[in-house]
Amino acid sequence: MMILLSFNSSYSVAQSELKNSFESSENAYNDVRNLRFNPDTSVITRHSILINQQKIDYTATAGTLPVFDENGTILGGVYYTYYQRISAQRPADRPLVFLFNGGPGCASTYLHMGGYGGPVAVNLSPEGMPVQPYGFHDNPYSILDIADLVYVDPLETGYSKLMTPLVKGDQRFFNLMGDIDYLSQWTSSFLARHHRWLSPKYMVGESYGSFRVAGLAQYLAYKRGIYLNGIVLVSSVLNYDEVGTNINTALRLPVYAEIAYKNNLLDREMQAKNHKQFLNEVNDFTCSELVPAIMKIGGIDGKERNRLTKKISSFTSVPFNDILWNNLIVDSSVFFRYVGEQYNHSNHLENDSFGIANLFDWQSSASAFWYEKNEKIRQSFKTIAGLNLAAEDFAVREILPYQCKKFLRQNISDKETQKLIQGLKKFSPFDGDDTIIEKALTLNDLYIFNNFLNKKYYELINGPGMSDHSPGFGAGGLYGQSFSAAINHYLSTTLRYKTDFPYVEVNWNTHPWNLDHHTAIIADLRNTLQVNPYFKIMFQTGFYDGPAMHKKLQQWQIDPAGKFQNRITSREYDSGHVMYIKETVRKAVNQDLRQFILNDLSKLIIP
Repeated sequence: MMILLSFNSSYSVAQSELKNSFESSENAYNDVRNLRFNPDTSVITRHSILINQQKIDYTATAGTLPVFDENGTILGGVYYTYYQRISAQRPADRPLVFLFNGGPGCASTYLHMGGYGGPVAVNLSPEGMPVQPYGFHDNPYSILDIADLVYVDPLETGYSKLMTPLVKGDQRFFNLMGDIDYLSQWTSSFLARHHRWLSPKYMVGESYGSFRVAGLAQYLAYKRGIYLNGIVLVSSVLNYDEVGTNINTALRLPVYAEIAYKNNLLDREMQAKNHKQFLNEVNDFTCSELVPAIMKIGGIDGKERNRLTKKISSFTSVPFNDILWNNLIVDSSVFFRYVGEQYNHSNHLENDSFGIANLFDWQSSASAFWYEKNEKIRQSFKTIAGLNLAAEDFAVREILPYQCKKFLRQNISDKETQKLIQGLKKFSPFDGDDTIIEKALTLNDLYIFNNFLNKKYYELINGPGMSDHSPGFGAGGLYGQSFSAAINHYLSTTLRYKTDFPYVEVNWNTHPWNLDHHTAIIADLRNTLQVNPYFKIMFQTGFYDGPAMHKKLQQWQIDPAGKFQNRITSREYDSGHVMYIKETVRKAVNQDLRQFILNDLSKLIIP
């Protein structure tokens, strides 16, 4: 429902101010129709929605706010959609939530029209498949009754634009820290323009957006004096390559152990061991205990963590606490601090031939599709969650130790190989694929097996010979048809934002995207928790979300000492990466978002 009438007297903005707002809105409405980009516009419309059997009146502001350089020159304008409840409550008392999708290079289309938090949701089937006619509807699970929301489209996505033609991969904006810098400035401008500096402030980041909001949490505080109450990491990928990096570092333990042994740095018991016996013991520990532990580090208890730490210390002479606080990882900076000399360790350990990312690709192939389409899989695993948990457990207990042994050039019997092949077959919905599995193991590359499953998947969807087309989001994707139609129609008709510029859902011309500093983002989050006692984190993850797996590891890396566990929460859902396209999951994620904010507000002192 939309009306363009004056607000009632209970609204905190005076009617005269409101009248001026609408007059300026109509002027802006005319301005954005021409193709000269206007970086500072706003169109305000009024609406209502039923949430929890209560009618909620609200305004929607669709507009742009400028981004400046250090000399005050306007560099571009960031488009946003701002939903504010009309009530007698002071805006300063109402929570304010900023929401970002990922990519990088994506507008906020999917969170916005996917019904995450906001008042609208795209028309999809209950299971999240596209339906016709295209369109959107009120989102009864919206949190607009308790919080105001701002959906943000980063530069060169949505209706956001630079004032000069886009230069592919412009490193002023299209890299991790450049993105965080200009968005921090823009956030400050938004708070000033809309008088929201005193509001409890939250940010939601999905996928790559988890990097964005995690980085902004610290940057806003240090650079802009803006302290967030919390962030929500949806389908977080904060350690998207950190697991592989940590495992490859862990595989250097035998090298460091040998250095310590040859330099007589170990205790009497270890030094007394036969050299070959000692190295075999270290290799076995690395493959069978250390690497699996790193994969599930957030899920091991303190007693087990202490046992592993003590063992690593005995092999390397590195002090117990240094290993414990470094998440069981002994890297060169930690080790050589105690050895006291530089050592050119084995070259073969420098390369990521282990291919740990391909392990995750394989695991994510054990997905809902196979569960839904194959009776053998359903009978074996009963539920989708069961399938994926079993796949993760098999990967940690069986595949990793096997590949570690190959990586460290240890002997592997035919019996061990056949056992692994039979285990992998349990997760494949096709018969007669022993050859492809054996080839994948021989080449130490599970990507082959993952490609095999994906090829079968696409052939089943598209037919033989059509296996190279991947359905998904964005232009040309399976879901793009629903989201594209909905967002374009909604913004131009319901919100009355008129422009001849196209709405860009995904812009790959923002790439190549420099990710320098991404490995420090988790440390930045830890620092934010230490500095800001009100700051909290919630993870929201799908059971079968391949890219965002191992949130437990992320939580452990953020808080290795376990000091902030009462400020870090986690929720899981029966879905994948874009979890909220399923209606039951959309309801659940909104309920959890609502509770996350309400729990926080209950602890705040508001006069």
